Amino acid sequence: MKNFLTLLIAMLLLLPTAMHGAGKKVVTSIDITIPLPKDGMGIEDGEQMQITAAKTAYGDLVQQGIASVFSILWEGEFNRENSDSPKFQAGYTYRASMKLMLDTQSPYIIKYAMRDGDYYVDDTMLKITVNGEPARVLVGSPYFPRCSFVVTVPGGDGGNLKKENLFFDYNANKEKNRASNNVYTKETADACCASFHPHDVVTITETHDPLPEFEGPNRVFLTKVIVDTGNKTDYLKFAHSLTQYMGGYYNLKEVWLSDKVNAVEFMRELDEGMKSKLYPNYYHFYGHSTMFLAGDATLCVPASQAAAVKAQMARHSKFPCYTVRTYTGNVQEAQKAGLGATKNPCTKHNFVARLYTADRVMQHYTCKQDPKVYYSCSICGECERNPRHTFMFVDKEEEKRYVPGVHSFTADLATEQAYVGTNAAGEHIYWKSCKWCGLSYNYEQRHLTEKHFRLSGSDGTLALYRKHMEAALDMREDEAKLSTTAQPDMFTLPARSTVKKSTWAEDAVTRALTDNLIDEQLLGDDYTLTATRQQVASIAKRLIKEMTGKDANEGKLNLFADIAGGDLDMNAAVTRQEMATLIYRAMRYIEKNSKYTYTEYDSNLDAYTDSQQIKPWAKEPMAFMEALELVDPVTSTTLVPDGACSIELALATAERATMAQHTGWAQTVSDGEKSDYISVANSHDALGTSNSTLGFYERVWVYRMRNNNGKIEIKDKYTGQHLEFNREYLHPVRWRGNGVSNVSQKVRNVRNKINKWQKKNDRSRKGRT
Repeated sequence: MKNFLTLLIAMLLLLPTAMHGAGKKVVTSIDITIPLPKDGMGIEDGEQMQITAAKTAYGDLVQQGIASVFSILWEGEFNRENSDSPKFQAGYTYRASMKLMLDTQSPYIIKYAMRDGDYYVDDTMLKITVNGEPARVLVGSPYFPRCSFVVTVPGGDGGNLKKENLFFDYNANKEKNRASNNVYTKETADACCASFHPHDVVTITETHDPLPEFEGPNRVFLTKVIVDTGNKTDYLKFAHSLTQYMGGYYNLKEVWLSDKVNAVEFMRELDEGMKSKLYPNYYHFYGHSTMFLAGDATLCVPASQAAAVKAQMARHSKFPCYTVRTYTGNVQEAQKAGLGATKNPCTKHNFVARLYTADRVMQHYTCKQDPKVYYSCSICGECERNPRHTFMFVDKEEEKRYVPGVHSFTADLATEQAYVGTNAAGEHIYWKSCKWCGLSYNYEQRHLTEKHFRLSGSDGTLALYRKHMEAALDMREDEAKLSTTAQPDMFTLPARSTVKKSTWAEDAVTRALTDNLIDEQLLGDDYTLTATRQQVASIAKRLIKEMTGKDANEGKLNLFADIAGGDLDMNAAVTRQEMATLIYRAMRYIEKNSKYTYTEYDSNLDAYTDSQQIKPWAKEPMAFMEALELVDPVTSTTLVPDGACSIELALATAERATMAQHTGWAQTVSDGEKSDYISVANSHDALGTSNSTLGFYERVWVYRMRNNNGKIEIKDKYTGQHLEFNREYLHPVRWRGNGVSNVSQKVRNVRNKINKWQKKNDRSRKGRT
């Protein structure tokens, strides 16, 4: 080893002189021969392999003692039963990345170019074959050419290989992905939903009686509080509790201070509690919006303290993030009069404060739009809501570094643009795509722009940068083809549709094929054609088989009841409302004969100008399919119920139906059920950093699952934007529940508390009204 290093150092020292020497013969192609790895050979032995020939136009450089292997690295599916020594396996294909080394004192040199001060060799200057097959020439240097090539270990049975890992396998995870876990019945969900049972107002007057009705799960029902005590310890303790987002009163949005309370001291304690103890420049309202961590929470103070309160507000541009109002007269009477009778203590706004709270966000980031946050008044915190006056980040330096239009490649879309090929297990490989615009990762990498080049910080030119990035992409795709499992930034499917179809339908049709919804002989090879009744009926019945595991009982299904007035021509073209009806009836059959259930919904048909064209037998199906986004409208105001339905539309609808059990009403987890639901990390926040936090027991609508990446979307209550949410923190609300025995007792406890409150409404208690 010592002698080798000595030789290498000497060669490198001689390199500049040799590069400029005259009379060198230029090599433009090399034909390499190398032994094949053997079954059971350790990867270490493979990395020590040497070539036996390197033929050029000037003879064999190995025989002349000029060429040898500097390094060789192997990629593929190794036998890892002994993790210390992975071994090659018979029948498996591996890719080698090899760097050759040429003697600098020889009369030969690889054809090269000077680029940005470096000696440069690529596939435009050199061709390499290995064992008679073309190899991929990688970027190298004149005495250290590089290439990659594929070999198959002799032996084995050939054909598709057994998967090494089923973690991302589509079929292995299909049932788990479709399952709706911990479903709440509507009765259970309603009993513990905070918005269904809000307590009106509670008045605190005694220090030794700290709101016992609103401990544990019942914290979510507290909405308004009057603080009517002069005990400083007591009201400061309550002020601090308003910022405890991991264990506070999540729906408390209205607090009234009587003249017994020093409002400035109360606000100081409240504001101080919003500062992170771990990160000095971070405030809790950056990542949470419950309680008093957003502007929709209001603190009402006596008008007699307005001047002092205003002075306190103006001292710090980060506070208040909540709303401050003043009232006159008795606090109890003022609270009854409501917030509409209160006033803002600030008379001259100064909209320069960067208060980053959920309710001040104008729009969240996507690859097509920048994040925007409204400015607020530096005195009172009131939000300006001026779309022409916004900022992106609290930190101005971070705003300078902001790059617009960055994609988020997390969507599993089986499009032609994203297609790679087949892997060693015979499955089809796709790059992931942007969850917002659908652009595939590989397409972006093969169409890099000057912007990408500048962001990379690379030297050289855009053309050179593109070449390097495409070479890296090719290597990753090669590696994916050698593997039996999905690689990072990719996913695999066991089937791929190659029929004629529209671009919008590519993913849905391929997934429909994967989900056994397609009779290929019956549907033909052009799915853009109008479907027949027979074809849609076939799709509907296959949907039933896929979801229930059994063929439909024809006597109980009756797909075509009332359609066509009994004169049923199965070869007739299907309309959109007929297709919707057939898939709807199949779904209701699935609901009765499987574990899957579908949400309650409100009909939105009246919002469409052509809803009167819907036949009586199709009204309920069309309302259901529109509400669950299984059938999209043709325009924002038309459904076109009598329009022709293509085969691909019917397949897309049926494929959406396989996951429709996730669409609809859901409720956030119960208090204490998921310890990480509300946490310092805000891991469940929409888009990861949107500070659109929900409290416990909140009811939300889950939109149709898109992009097939397992993510769900809900509506941000402040911007109206659809944002991603972690579905493990939600319970679907359906007519039939499962696995909620642990919730039953909590529901009973909540009901008991509610009953007690109702009985006490007409009588006063000591220390509280």
